Amino acid sequence: MYFTATGQEDGKPLIFRGLSAVPTGVKEVDFANRVVVLWRYSSPTNGMPDAETNNAHIAFEDALEELDVNGAGRLVLVVTGNQRKEWYWYVKDFDGWMVQFN
Repeated sequence: MYFTATGQEDGKPLIFRGLSAVPTGVKEVDFANRVVVLWRYSSPTNGMPDAETNNAHIAFEDALEELDVNGAGRLVLVVTGNQRKEWYWYVKDFDGWMVQFN
């Protein structure tokens, strides 16, 4: 279950989407590695992605869906706005997760 929230940075809107709670059966200590994936994009208006960029972000996130499992890693937060999108992951085995990511 994810939450959504809004905010601002440098006068531009931000959208946050994150896990509402630690999933059942997950021990936080097992996911000691934080991975941040950053995608910068151009936005001539309010810092939010245009439709084409947003669709590319969705396709990218869909491609990583298999990495978002209790055994390997969890996507815990996504931040969109101010000409960037960031995905925050906590993973068990950084090297193994990166092999799957790449």
